[in-house]
This record gives sequence, C-alpha cells and structure tokens, in this order.
Amino acid sequence: MESLLGTTGGYLLMTMLMMALMSTGSGEIMSVSSIIIYDFYKIYVNPFRKTKSPTCCILCGEEKVSDESQDSPICRCPTSENCMSCMEDIELLDHGKATLTLQYSCQVHGKYRHYEDLLMQRKTWCMIWLLILIVPYGLLISETGVNLNWGLYVGSTMFSPFLPPIFLTMAWARATSAGVISGGLIGLACTIIGNLVTGSTYDGGLGDFFTNTAREYSILVGLCAGITVSGVVCLIVSLCTHKIKCKKDADKEWEKTMSIDNSLNPYRALYQQEIEEIDPDTVHITTKTMTRIFRRAKMYAIVAIIIFIIIFLVIFPAVALSFEILSYEQFKAWLSVFQIWNMVATVLVVILPPIEEGIQIVRQVKQKKKMGKKSKRIVTSRSELNSNL
Repeated sequence: MESLLGTTGGYLLMTMLMMALMSTGSGEIMSVSSIIIYDFYKIYVNPFRKTKSPTCCILCGEEKVSDESQDSPICRCPTSENCMSCMEDIELLDHGKATLTLQYSCQVHGKYRHYEDLLMQRKTWCMIWLLILIVPYGLLISETGVNLNWGLYVGSTMFSPFLPPIFLTMAWARATSAGVISGGLIGLACTIIGNLVTGSTYDGGLGDFFTNTAREYSILVGLCAGITVSGVVCLIVSLCTHKIKCKKDADKEWEKTMSIDNSLNPYRALYQQEIEEIDPDTVHITTKTMTRIFRRAKMYAIVAIIIFIIIFLVIFPAVALSFEILSYEQFKAWLSVFQIWNMVATVLVVILPPIEEGIQIVRQVKQKKKMGKKSKRIVTSRSELNSNL
C-alpha cells in the first residue's frame, strides 16, 4: 500500500485493519453476551416461568397448540399489539418514565416486559465485563506465542463436524438431542484423528506440528472425515432414538419452534404484510400457517442454494483444475470474473442492507406514531369517563 499510494496508503490500510478488528470484536462481544444471557441465564439460571414443554405460553404456562389426545386448557393470552394497557406502558417508555423499579400497568404482559428489561440490563453488564476481560485474554494469547494462522485454519476445521447436525435440527423433524450431540462429538474426534494422521505423513511428521497439521491435505482429510461421520452418526442415532410415529407427531415436533415467538413482539407484528390474510381473531400462528405463507420464499432459497453450490463447488473448481498453468490472458480473464463478482457482492452486502433498514425504520416510525395517537385517544377517553363518573 505504501509503495502504490505512499504514506496515505499506509494510513488507509491501518484504518481498514482497525475497522475490521473493531467491528469483529464488537460483534463477537455482543453475540457472546447474548448467548450467556438469553441461552443460559434466561433458560437455566433465572427463567421467567418453568414451562412443561416448548409449546407452552411463557405468560400463563398453558399450551399454545391444542392436543386432541389430552383435555388440557389452551392459552388465550391476548397479543401485546392490541393491548390498551401495553400502549400506555409504551408511552411511558417513549417519555423515559419507565425504570427497572417501575411495575408496568398491564396485568398480562407487564411482568414479562419488566423481566425483559432486567435481561437487557444483565446483557449490558455482561458486555462490559467481556470487554474488560478480553484485554488480559488477548495479552495471554500474545504471550503464549500461539500461531494465529494455524488457529484460523485448523480451528475452522474443528467446527465443521457440528454443521451437519445443526442443519438436520432445522430441516429434519426426527433429529434428536442424542443424535446431534453424539454426531458432533464423534465427528470432532474423527476430524482431529484425520488431521493428525495426514499431518504425520509429511516430512518431519508431527514434530513440525503447526506446519504439517495446517497443510492443505491435512485440513481436507479432517474436513471430509468430520462432516461425513458427524452427519451419518447423527442420522443413525436420531433414527434409533426419535419418538415420531406419524405425520401428526412430526407436525407437533415443529410446533416447538413457536417458543421463539416473543410475547411482546409476536410474529403478527414482525410479519404484518405477509400474514394480513390470517383472521385477526386467531390468537396463535402455527407452523403450518407460516409454512404456507413462506412457501414461495422457501422455494427461492432452495433454488438459490442449488445454483450457488453448482457455481462454487462444481464450475469454478472444474475450470481452475482444467488449466495446470494459466497464460497471461487466462489469468487476466480469471481475475476479471472475480472482480465482477466482488462488485456485485459488495452492492448486495454493503448498499442494499442499509436501504432495507432505512425502509423498515420509516415503517416503524409511522406505525409508532399511529400507536401513540391511538394510546393518547384511549387515555383521553378514559380520563373523560372518569371525570363524568
């Protein structure tokens, strides 16, 4: 950079590196703090309510999905978007009058809204402590002299065995916890064994550990062994341990994903345009409804995945392997293709998301103004009614 652009080029390169480091570090701190608070603290340490199953309502503890085989009560909690008391609480939040010591007026959603505020405060403190602890952690890594390039190559290889089980949990109803855990751990063991065995075949063997275990074939063998074994083990163990006997059981298994639906920010508020056709009196949206609504988006995603797999795993490698030594014109054409792709990807990744976010912000501001006017009318009507009484 300094040779091409002088001192300015050096400063530009340092700026780019600092921006990359800061954005990566902040993203990791936020993700780790979210995992600690929402995946561990919220679920195991201090849950709002210990529910019987993932399909139970967090507010009342009753089942969201009806089960014909059991005569159990069904959740009838209203959504927060049509709750008048919640509108008054939101107005308090807008004016900065709500604090952690304030108990919200809504009898249905108030306690859970206060619980969410508590979690957000815990997450903020968690981020602060992680930011403090990352400094001695970085110094420790620097002092130990760990080869970071080796950690980048081999570390990413060690995570690969967990990808097939995770994919099966999202795409296969019969995937079980025993299958996912056993597949990931056995796949990880096969990745380590494949990497070490292949690395030992090079000159110097495992004596030159950081060099030989990071070679191309060592990483390739570890990847292939881990991904293949983890996927096969997860499939076999899940088939032996699942309790699904019919399509009804599979549909009920997918209903567990409804636990993701936040009571204060329900699916109906997130996907207003997509679910306009649904009856407003419907309290809970099932996975069948979501599957029907997003069927077209699912087909687009499947087609795009197939196309990109063909391009990046078949066409590009085939073209690269067909030339042992590239001529100047061939190398120039190859670079031109990648430059065009980088420009298209840059537009898709850098320009389109801010535009989409801007559109969403404008929509939310308009919706918030409508809700504010509606809540003011409700408060005014209540005050007039009280004065008349």
